[in-house]
Amino acid sequence: MDSTDFDELAARIDAMGHALLRVVAELEVAQVIDGPRVSHAWRLVATQQHPRDKRQDAVQALLNRMADLLDEARQHRAAPR
Repeated sequence: MDSTDFDELAARIDAMGHALLRVVAELEVAQVIDGPRVSHAWRLVATQQHPRDKRQDAVQALLNRMADLLDEARQHRAAPR
């Protein structure tokens, strides 16, 4: 995989993360899902990775960051305007 291929893959993965966060936020606003529970589940999955899995640090960091972003969006929506 060359640099161009890697950049393309990274961009696609980033786009999917943004899309997932938007969908979850919209479903939370519509009261279809429990956003705090989703955040908690993402953080929990991050801690359940096999410790010898060399991807664990990256998986944990990404899931924690996505949970943080979802929580931040919720706080932003709840803030008085």
